[in-house]
Amino acid sequence: MEKLRKIEAETRRRVVEENERLSSTDYAWEELEELARCIHESETVSPLTLQLLAKAIESSRRDPAKFLQSLGIKRGRGKHENDASDTAELLWGRRLAMLEDGDGLEPAEAMKLVLDECDSKYRCDTLRGWRDEYRGLMVRAKESTGK
Repeated sequence: MEKLRKIEAETRRRVVEENERLSSTDYAWEELEELARCIHESETVSPLTLQLLAKAIESSRRDPAKFLQSLGIKRGRGKHENDASDTAELLWGRRLAMLEDGDGLEPAEAMKLVLDECDSKYRCDTLRGWRDEYRGLMVRAKESTGK
């Protein structure tokens, strides 16, 4: 029980830090700068960066304003609290996978923690889908790098 409490406390701290980082436009610019660096140096690009870019391209439908909004560089007009952004999908999918795979929590325990952290903003099946998508992305990344 004590181990679970320590994991919960550390998890909340990391999620708050990660949410603050992901919610800023700095995160999007950092990802784009990293992409540019990798291209210039002929290095492998992070799968998360590629996924973020691909989703932004697909969802923008050639609209420059939507493209910048999808990347997180520009905010759209109107309400944003309930928007499931591409970064939210990657963040919460990764979070759930890390609790299960990295911290060794049972799926139900991990789901409860993630639901608490995201204030039950997303449904369990949505979070599971994002987790599975994240895991698939990691598998493809390992296959492409040969590691």
